[in-house]
Amino acid sequence: MREYSEKELLKSMEDLISKGFVVFVKWTCEKCLERATCDTPNAFYTQGFTHTKKSDGSICGHTSFPKKFGIVIMKGIVTGSKNDN
Repeated sequence: MREYSEKELLKSMEDLISKGFVVFVKWTCEKCLERATCDTPNAFYTQGFTHTKKSDGSICGHTSFPKKFGIVIMKGIVTGSKNDN
């Protein structure tokens, strides 16, 4: 998976969103070292990203200030957050 700097990520997000894609930001949690995905589509938080739920379902809760990011790209309409299930 490609890793983006903040500047590259924001440019890529802008381009993808303008083309109708939905983007979720990914990062590596500084506490538990799991790969985490932002709960809100098309969002970038300058105040950091909070790892809400680990892959085993337990809560992490750590707020990271990553230097590198990944993205999940979806085509179509997404409503709500990915935790609304």
